Amino acid sequence: MNTRPPEPKVTNIVATADLNTRINLRSLATWGKNVEYIAGENSCCMRVRGGRGLNTAARIFATGRMTVVGAKSEKLSEEAVKNYTKMVKRARHRGNTEFARGLKYHKVCDRPRLSAFQIHNVVSHVSTGFEVVLGKLET
Repeated sequence: MNTRPPEPKVTNIVATADLNTRINLRSLATWGKNVEYIAGENSCCMRVRGGRGLNTAARIFATGRMTVVGAKSEKLSEEAVKNYTKMVKRARHRGNTEFARGLKYHKVCDRPRLSAFQIHNVVSHVSTGFEVVLGKLET
């Protein structure tokens, strides 16, 4: 009889990072790909759909702070943060090119540099094989 304990399965990781620059969110939404400007919360939402557990979303704030959710492992979470940093750099390049041509758009940001990567929350689930009554665990 196999009595190995059940393995927990990670379903979501929440991580934050800092881009060390202020970001013009409207310009980021204009020049970035898969970016949605959320006016009421003063942030942008970027999404990546892909294989290998990379279906993630990032909330980017004007201060340069970024929150990434949806990764299935620590490594994939760090990879997603680096990917979003690259996306901001690409939007910065496109936006700054148009800004230099004299169009009415504002610069996206100065040079973003990734720092302060930190995992804040790990959500997982496991099957215990029996019913857990939370009310009885309280006492």
